[in-house]
Amino acid sequence: MLHNLEWTVRSAIKRGATFLIGLLFVLIGAGFLTHAAFLALAEWRDTIFALQVLGGVYFVIGGIFMFMSRRPRVPVPPAPMTAAATPGLGGTAMLVLAEAFMSGIDAGRSARARRKEPLD
Repeated sequence: MLHNLEWTVRSAIKRGATFLIGLLFVLIGAGFLTHAAFLALAEWRDTIFALQVLGGVYFVIGGIFMFMSRRPRVPVPPAPMTAAATPGLGGTAMLVLAEAFMSGIDAGRSARARRKEPLD
């Protein structure tokens, strides 16, 4: 339950930050487009094209960021705790550990026994 609340808060913060970045780009684009429209009326061609392209680019980038902030992500539930993942003496993890330990002891004993055999 706490995981879901934490995810919801983080998601809201990320969406809010993304929306604010988008709003900033839209405002910058609106500024460029306003300036470009003013210059277009004052002088019918040339430098205006560059300003309109810059304004359009910022406006589109801002719109993309604002669109991205509206799509909520689906929360991924945490993995359930299994007997192998739980700490303590119970579960299959302890049996696997004990089997590996005994296998290591057996390998050590057989290696020592081979070493004690006389060389011909």
